[in-house]
Amino acid sequence: MLIAFVSYANEFYNGFDNSSFKSIVFKPSNKVSFYNDADDNPDLLWNNDFVYSLTDYEKAYILTISNENCNKRFYALKSDFCLILYDCETNECIFTGASISFNQTEGLFFPSFISATSELREGSKVYTVQNLSNFKLDSPWCEASEDYGIGEKIRLSINARNLIIISGYVSAKKPYLFENNSRPKIITISFLKSKIQKEFELKDSPNPQIINLDGLYNEEIEIVIKDVYLGKKYKDTCISTIFSMYLN
Repeated sequence: MLIAFVSYANEFYNGFDNSSFKSIVFKPSNKVSFYNDADDNPDLLWNNDFVYSLTDYEKAYILTISNENCNKRFYALKSDFCLILYDCETNECIFTGASISFNQTEGLFFPSFISATSELREGSKVYTVQNLSNFKLDSPWCEASEDYGIGEKIRLSINARNLIIISGYVSAKKPYLFENNSRPKIITISFLKSKIQKEFELKDSPNPQIINLDGLYNEEIEIVIKDVYLGKKYKDTCISTIFSMYLN
């Protein structure tokens, strides 16, 4: 899906939801507006203005909004260019948006193809690589090697200038799982058709991180874990989500 818009540093537009056009605009004096052109707001959330506070919460954030009719709290993953909100009551993702500083065509995409060299299995639960293509909490991909996942690979298709990675085991109700499990620190990205290889260092954060590919690539890539932030309790290295951003 492609969306054309002019945006500002404090305005986020939905990038995945085809059913309606949503935006969240942070304004001066701690005011925020939730817009939805479908106007389906039985919970009084959308198409309303609120007072808000944004507080640190275990390396992520809690966004609290209120007006005379509605009070809500959201678990927020936030960077300058991306905002993902989860309802603290239901744990459901209610908004995924991007903020672009100039008049551009923007699209957010999950990979059409994705695979990994291993997937962790714990009883009947599989931390499958397909988990990378959704925004569910408590649903990461975890590798199944014996030594922190060094050398483990993810292969995916892209048509993009940028990748966005949500690193680690991300959980609103059990945020300690982020540091209990390992997280990728150094990764290499190999472009299989153009034979280019790049190395990137990730922050130790569950918030969205952008990887600038320095060009538009339409091909398969291979991500290799080269180093990790060690988990306090488990060796398993986890990544929650990978998606791509196309900027024209």
